[in-house]
Amino acid sequence: MVIVGIVGGVASGKSLVTEQLRKFGAVIIDADRIGHKVLEKADVKTDLRKTWGAKVFDEHGLVCRKKLAACVFGTIKNDRSELEKLERITHPHISTHLQDCIANLKKEDKVDVVVLDAAIMFKTGWNNFCDKILFVKADDSVRMNRAQSQRGWSSTEFNTREASQTPIEEKLLRADAVIDNNGTIEQTCWQTKQFYESLDLERS
Repeated sequence: MVIVGIVGGVASGKSLVTEQLRKFGAVIIDADRIGHKVLEKADVKTDLRKTWGAKVFDEHGLVCRKKLAACVFGTIKNDRSELEKLERITHPHISTHLQDCIANLKKEDKVDVVVLDAAIMFKTGWNNFCDKILFVKADDSVRMNRAQSQRGWSSTEFNTREASQTPIEEKLLRADAVIDNNGTIEQTCWQTKQFYESLDLERS
């Protein structure tokens, strides 16, 4: 089983590449989705309430991710301690879940390729779970336009999210392979297919 970590800048197109890899047969582990599930855990909600009070919860007592993000990603000049507080609460739970998922897939021995999709791959050390790192490349202007049109983000929100992650240059340097997502969807899908087939060659 080959574990591929997929990285890139904010709005670089990792989801497109990940979905193509899924179609080719890869199993996807989405750290962001796991993070959302972690917010439902009773002990996590208790810690969040101790840290930010009731303002990050909705009327049903569930964590409101939009309100939580406003506390953590207020402005690019916001004290990073807020983000670090959230990371200390959630990352241990996410790491445990990731390791359990990988261990179970290895035990089943029915999967050839696993893709770990985690925006904060290097920051958390989750790249150590991976055999290869795939970097999805897109120009800053392209990514900014995508974030604004597809996610409704302002330039400030884009820059704040970007600043919370490992620098683009470092991600690129630590990657084993690169897919250029500045072109058409078809061009990106072709590159993704080539990458997936290269994994088949390595395993054979």
